[in-house]
Amino acid sequence: MPINSNALIFIPVLFLFAVNLLFLDIVVFSQQKPQPPAQVTIESVPAPVEADTVCSSSCITIIDEKLNAVQPRPASPVSTAREFYVSLGSGTTKSSDYEDILSAEAYIDTGNYASIKQATIELFLRNPTGNGRIYAKLYNVTDKHDVWFSEVFIEGGGPVTKKEMPITLDRGNKLYRVMMKSTMKYDGWLDNARIKIITH
Repeated sequence: MPINSNALIFIPVLFLFAVNLLFLDIVVFSQQKPQPPAQVTIESVPAPVEADTVCSSSCITIIDEKLNAVQPRPASPVSTAREFYVSLGSGTTKSSDYEDILSAEAYIDTGNYASIKQATIELFLRNPTGNGRIYAKLYNVTDKHDVWFSEVFIEGGGPVTKKEMPITLDRGNKLYRVMMKSTMKYDGWLDNARIKIITH
């Protein structure tokens, strides 16, 4: 059977078309990179909870008991100590025996102070010449006796010397006075005297 000339032409054309199509498939699809699959995040949403089911009545009772059992911390102690100064005054002496310094006295009523923790006499003494000793003490004029352990002295010259002695004040309203003496009868000076009272 003889082959048609048209069929001979059609076969090579068909072959070229198939090769061309194969070439295009290789070129086009080889350039496309595969994309990773999209990640999908799924969030779990809790179901709504009714307020009454969060804590039962027995749970609330336990919480109340625990809260009531908590003891408050004790407050920090607050210091209520106070200082008071009672000025007595100043003066001078040349006497070799104790003499009253009438310009250095004051009334002190212990009832005016809450609770006395400590009382101290403060004496500012001066011996200008530096000769002998200058003595000073506190005297309870009302009850007519020395205030126990209040006696102090200085000797030698120099600036004002402060002397402090703890004392006990008698109960009630009493007149207290400074007494002084100079062993060699030279001027002895009391520049200032005061009583410091510390209360609780």
